[in-house]
Amino acid sequence: MANIRKRGNTYQITVSLGRDVAGKKIIKTTTFKPPVGLTPKQERKEVEAYAFKFEEKAKNGLIYDGNKTTFYEFTVKWLEEYAKYQLEPTTISGYVHYLDKHIIPYFGHFKLTEIKPMHLQEFCITLMQDGIRTDGKSGGYSSSTVKKYHAVISTIMTTAYKWQMIESNPCERVKPPKQEDVQHIKHFTLEQADMFLKALDLSYTSAYKEHTRISPNGNPYTVQTYTETRSIPTQFRVLFNMALFGGFRRGELVALTWDKISFENSTVSIDSATGYANKKTYNKAPKTKGSVRTVTLPESVMKMLKEYKLEQEEQKNLLADKWEGENYVFIQWNGKQMHLSTPSHVFREVIEKYNATVPDE
Repeated sequence: MANIRKRGNTYQITVSLGRDVAGKKIIKTTTFKPPVGLTPKQERKEVEAYAFKFEEKAKNGLIYDGNKTTFYEFTVKWLEEYAKYQLEPTTISGYVHYLDKHIIPYFGHFKLTEIKPMHLQEFCITLMQDGIRTDGKSGGYSSSTVKKYHAVISTIMTTAYKWQMIESNPCERVKPPKQEDVQHIKHFTLEQADMFLKALDLSYTSAYKEHTRISPNGNPYTVQTYTETRSIPTQFRVLFNMALFGGFRRGELVALTWDKISFENSTVSIDSATGYANKKTYNKAPKTKGSVRTVTLPESVMKMLKEYKLEQEEQKNLLADKWEGENYVFIQWNGKQMHLSTPSHVFREVIEKYNATVPDE
């Protein structure tokens, strides 16, 4: 039977459910505040009725610990005990970004059972209001961004429901704002793809203004204005040709090793991709099961690959013991795996240099 103890103008109700496997007592408690204006007899009747219902729920496993745990406390536990083992580091990094930016400041102090659909709807509306952004841009967030915030909260609350911390996921009762018309993904036309490939073979002249450098012994010296003509390094010409003709993702190319290339069959096998999270590079399985595949490349691209492999081997011989390579196809100067962001930087550089040569286009 439930134990009832009066504390001021409220009542503490305690139910004992025996002991767990470790011999520790299982106790469930709640607090009840009766309506104002009741007679002592009416008040006692209300308390006993509430205590009876609470005891029945406790015995049937319907009392949830989410009424004691804040959203912030549960999120810390979720990241450590669930996300760490179930999600990719890049996904976790994205979730933490959304949590730190707006979710925790808004919901962190709420008990899990206190978060209602109304609160979530208000949160979505708040995100779309002017002045909410932390990046200095005017206006609120787009509906697609608000939908991502909603998805992060829903993922966490779904776990809370599965762990029997809450009775249901309140996010399921909230409809995120209507998605804006999705813009068509920008991509090269056949003509633009051809122009881009030709741009990779061009040489570009860069002008450098007079500037100061520091010598190895620490003394400053002045470098006069000069121009320099350079061509796109071979490995980037190979990388972009492979991207266009093979449909490879950036992470798949950065993760590629020479043993995955068959010059005899003109094929490239993809079974890994590179990710970047928390300032660390790591290799993982490709994005989907269908991404594990073998792709046949045109003879022209395979010829470029062969030439580049010879060039890389010459570079390796020149560096001798300074070479730190691990058989990656696309590399840094010392053979280490290329950084994931490098192809994007070089891509923009090629576009900018080409555009500078055709001002009227």
